[in-house]
Amino acid sequence: MPFVKLSDDMLCDNKSVRKLLKQLNDTEPVIVQLERLCPDFKEEIEDYTIKYLKEHAIAFPERKTFIHEISLLKQSDTLDQRADRIALMTLHSSKGLEFPCVFVTGLEDGIVPLYRAQSVQEREEERRLLYVGMTRAKQRLFLTRALKRNWLGSLKNLEISPFLDRIEKELIEFSRFEKAQKQNGPNVADDASQLSLFN
Repeated sequence: MPFVKLSDDMLCDNKSVRKLLKQLNDTEPVIVQLERLCPDFKEEIEDYTIKYLKEHAIAFPERKTFIHEISLLKQSDTLDQRADRIALMTLHSSKGLEFPCVFVTGLEDGIVPLYRAQSVQEREEERRLLYVGMTRAKQRLFLTRALKRNWLGSLKNLEISPFLDRIEKELIEFSRFEKAQKQNGPNVADDASQLSLFN
């Protein structure tokens, strides 16, 4: 079977993650594709995994406890909170973490609470999750919503989340995003500087 050569440069040496992701396909497992596109990928992952496991083995020397603790770990457990970076996460995965500034987005009825949350218990769980997200902020909390959103195939006006009604008005500073005027010429911020915030 002939293979098409897509590029002369090594994707792993290229800083553009988007370029790498565009070359991935659905026909084979992602891990297999990454190993082919980035020859050092497997070695780097194995080194990281071994280091990670060794660190946890020190904290949990007994085999049974170690396996139990490793099985309970989630991605947020390894987040370096001292890193001066943006962390994107779900309300679920933010539990136990704190940040100087937190943005909670999508605060429209149907998203928070999720439209599928019909029972009292489900709605209370959604309220608890929002509370978890809000209490992650040490200094500043931004609660945001869209006035219009593509929803189930069409552009719709969604109502504000009913959960926000219980926040005391004195604690809220309302502001509204106004559409910026179009600039002539290229955008000042380049992709690389914007993407560096997520590293």
